[in-house]
Parts: sequence; C-alpha cells; structure tokens
Amino acid sequence: MIKRVRITDLTRMSPPRVCIAGYDEDNICVRPVLRYEQIVEDDLNTATGLITPFAEVEYDLTPAPGAAPHVEDQVYAPQSVKWVRALSEHERYNLLRATALPRVEEAFGAPLVNIGGYFVRMGSGLRSLVTIHLRHAPTVQLLEQSGHTKWRLTFRDSANHEYNLPITDLTWHYFAAVQRQYGGNDCKALEGRLNRLLVQSDHFLRLGLTREFPSGSHQCWLQVNGIYTFPDYLDGYTFAEYRAGLAAQAPTT
Repeated sequence: MIKRVRITDLTRMSPPRVCIAGYDEDNICVRPVLRYEQIVEDDLNTATGLITPFAEVEYDLTPAPGAAPHVEDQVYAPQSVKWVRALSEHERYNLLRATALPRVEEAFGAPLVNIGGYFVRMGSGLRSLVTIHLRHAPTVQLLEQSGHTKWRLTFRDSANHEYNLPITDLTWHYFAAVQRQYGGNDCKALEGRLNRLLVQSDHFLRLGLTREFPSGSHQCWLQVNGIYTFPDYLDGYTFAEYRAGLAAQAPTT
C-alpha cells in the first residue's frame, strides 16, 4: 500500500546502518524496513530528495510487525521510495505535539526494568517508539569509553521521573562531532556549550527500544532516537550538512 510517512526518527546504528521511523497520514507510527537487507546511510539519498527528520516520504509498504514491542515494522519496496516535501516548522511542532505522551513508564505499555539502564522485556508492550514532551530542558553528557565517544541525555518526564539514556539520534552525533572538531577536545567545555543551546527551547524527544540485546536476553533497551527543539538548535541544517563539514576537515593521506 502506498503511504506517505512523516519522518521523526533517524537512528544511528552500527555505521553505516541506520533506522527510519515516522507517522503516516493517520498518525500511526511506522518503521519502514527492508525485507532482506539493512538500511544504510547511502539509502537516505533518493532520486527525489534526501530522507531526513521531518521529510514527508512516500513508500509502498507491507505490514510485517515483529514480536512485541516492535509492532511498527512495515517492509518497503526500495524502488517505491519518493521524497515528497519538507514539513514546515509549524507542521513539525504539531506532529510532535499530537503524538506526545506524558510519562515514559506508561508510554510503551509495559514495565520498564532498571538495571544499569532501562529495558522492556521482549514479547511485552504496545509499541517501541514514542514521543515525549518535556517541561524542562534536558542535559547532555559526553563519555569517552575505550576510545569511543558516547553521548547520553538526562531528562525528567511529566511525572518528574529522571532518566539517563544513550543518544542514538544520527543528526545529533554529526552535529556534536562538528562542534567538537571546531571547538576543541575539552569535554566539559563542549558539554557546557551544547547544554546552553538546549536551555531556551521547547523540547520533544523521540524514544525507542532496541531489538533484543544481547541475544537471548529478551531485553529491549531504551534510547533517545531524536532530540527536537523549538526554536531549532540545528538552525535548519540536516545531518548531511554536518557530515559534509566533518568530511571537509578530515585529514588527507
């Protein structure tokens, strides 16, 4: 079935893999997936335009829901993908507002287990992707682990429950990498600069549950798939511009 999906999630997986999700015309959450392959960053470049958050994209979709909580999966035909348009700022806000839920604990329809992070048990829950509208600005933290950069976000939901989750928002990772490249390697200074960007804004988060990890554990972990502010902390730029900025400054051999 041909559907138009307004993209809300562009999630960074193990490079170059990405995950896409959004809402159809009836505000039903959809995760377009390929039947036999993984989606990679190059797949975001279509003949008609670039797939980014808040692009409206046409797909030929066949429902193929996986085991709960991953009920949003729909297989798409690669040749059917068509970039249609970019949503206005007003449309972006209204989409997030219309789909937002107040409390993380209730949003997934299953208990959240907190053991060094939050997870839902595979086979339970009503959904794996949700929007949360924040009352207060979140804060970000930069961690260096075994030579890898990891970003985390701390926030409180409307029940005043605090969460600290890994950030898997593809755009955020490119944006933060550019900020670090041009602003130096002082992690605390970088954190401070980026947190100041987030203070004077209206905030929405897209939260998602991973596939089972590790294999056999029946654990689907909570993560931040998208960080959206009004006004836009990205100043209208997409991941592609920030990726290009990194590539332009990359050392040559």
